[in-house]
Amino acid sequence: APVGAMEKRGWRAALTRLLQRIRQAFAQTAVLAADPTYSAQSIYLLVTLQVPVILLLIAQDWSERRFTGVWPMLVQEALLIGVLFLNHRGRTVAAGRLFCVTNWALLTLFLAIEDTGLHHIALLGFPALLMASGLLLDVRSFVLSTVLVFLTLVVLTVAEVRGWAQNSLSHLTSYAGLFETLAILGFTAVAVALFTRDIRRALLRARVQEAKLVASKSELERQAETLRGTSQKLQTAME
Repeated sequence: APVGAMEKRGWRAALTRLLQRIRQAFAQTAVLAADPTYSAQSIYLLVTLQVPVILLLIAQDWSERRFTGVWPMLVQEALLIGVLFLNHRGRTVAAGRLFCVTNWALLTLFLAIEDTGLHHIALLGFPALLMASGLLLDVRSFVLSTVLVFLTLVVLTVAEVRGWAQNSLSHLTSYAGLFETLAILGFTAVAVALFTRDIRRALLRARVQEAKLVASKSELERQAETLRGTSQKLQTAME
């Protein structure tokens, strides 16, 4: 009995330490995500890359008289301007969330309204969305965005397989294809999580070193001021 009680206490202690580490990891990534300098440059770079790409897609659809996707992309351009505005005002967390949510909505809309359905090229945008979410969002928001992407694909696949959504290629949609897609996206999400974890650790170490340097500079300035005052007192005494 005593041995069993000791084993239970050991498991409880290990579980408590694990939960503490998870809470610390969430707290650290939340602090980094709230840092105005953490993702501002990444947001600016991603938006400036996406704006011309969407303009090219709009021009292509317009030239081919396919107006179904033109209006959603125009709305996305306007929302990207809003992302830049929030980013410029220092609200990087809100800008990153708006960027990820609007891109998810755009990709989902294309998969739902286009004639090729889940076989549309917009499906390739989900891995890019997971990468952007991992770079711009904290861990909790990244997990939520990953779950949202998975649920989106499950719902769209069920709708096509059961005939609730019909398109020219819906007869090719299958649960086996869904499993393969989710496996690829799951691997992508894990890889992004590991990659961004290393980035956040490096940033956290840099923040700690920066704080130590600032503290050392303040201490040196205080000591220099003390020595300066002592020197003035000695000169006064000698006079």
